[in-house]
Amino acid sequence: MDKAFGTHYKSFATANDRRFNAWRHGERYRVTTINGITEEGLPTLTVLDIFCDRIELRHRVEVNSEFERYKENLYTIGLEALLLSKAQFIFDALKEAEKELEECGQDYRILEYPHYNKNKIIIGMEEKDIKDVCAIFLDHEIGKSAEAIDPQKMRKILEKDKKLALTITLNLRNVGERLEVLTK
Repeated sequence: MDKAFGTHYKSFATANDRRFNAWRHGERYRVTTINGITEEGLPTLTVLDIFCDRIELRHRVEVNSEFERYKENLYTIGLEALLLSKAQFIFDALKEAEKELEECGQDYRILEYPHYNKNKIIIGMEEKDIKDVCAIFLDHEIGKSAEAIDPQKMRKILEKDKKLALTITLNLRNVGERLEVLTK
């Protein structure tokens, strides 16, 4: 990417990246990349995930067909798949973890779902994913144009996977109900 877009996009594989890439060969790759420069002129680093065909974290989001429209999608996976990949984050923990989340200022991630095991809590998206989801909704209209979020496309995907649909619903509802996180 640095040859195409400039040295700001320089990336390299660390020993951990190479180990991760060997383990997930053909499904997902990871490289370390420069994501900014400090006031002292030193680079700051982050991890860049490169997914192939699907994004499989907590759920599976197929993205292979999105690569056919790579120019229209600005060399990424499209708004709908991006939203689904960000809002798919979910896991459970014992009820006792609630206090620790509160102490760390992470209690906004606790999802309300009364039908789940009473001895556990469900934990949703991290702050960075909430910011990304909100930015997508703020920057793009709902509709059918190339620059819009197509709700019919998302519906088609979610109708095939009810568990993914529930996760997305819980996470998006949580964002809407936790406005204090958004004002932060």
